[in-house]
Amino acid sequence: MAELRMGLREGTGKGKEYELSPTQYYHRRGGHFVQVANGLASLCASGFCTQVMGWVETPKDTSGKDSWVSSSGDKCFVTYCGDNVFVMPVNEGNASLSTSYIGKGAGIVNTGATHAMIQKAKLGAVTASPLSIVDVDTTTSGARLVFVKVKPGKIQANG
Repeated sequence: MAELRMGLREGTGKGKEYELSPTQYYHRRGGHFVQVANGLASLCASGFCTQVMGWVETPKDTSGKDSWVSSSGDKCFVTYCGDNVFVMPVNEGNASLSTSYIGKGAGIVNTGATHAMIQKAKLGAVTASPLSIVDVDTTTSGARLVFVKVKPGKIQANG
């Protein structure tokens, strides 16, 4: 069976390259939503992401790992939010995923640490909900996924 890849599912895919903050871990099975501060893109942090610039497309995983880690000076393409739809895994700590979540908001949470850290959409009561769920996948074996857009008021201005 093929491995599911998180990322852009619908939309134009427009964006540009940004320099990344060093020592950021991007898991291949997780979200890659970032915000930009002082010219550097960094992963949105759990519960504190009020503005989202876009989604980072990262290079091949670090040898022997399921993720890639950024180093000082690394640049990657960031797909702007706009009308794009992205797919990412779900953190069901507060609630179980069902079709009733379509049209509702979701937060961004990072679980695990270093190469095991995975960015997920958080359901239920969340501090910040920059994402809007437009569809769900509860049938894919081994994965519970949401298709999300960044809410218009939560999109960070881009160049």
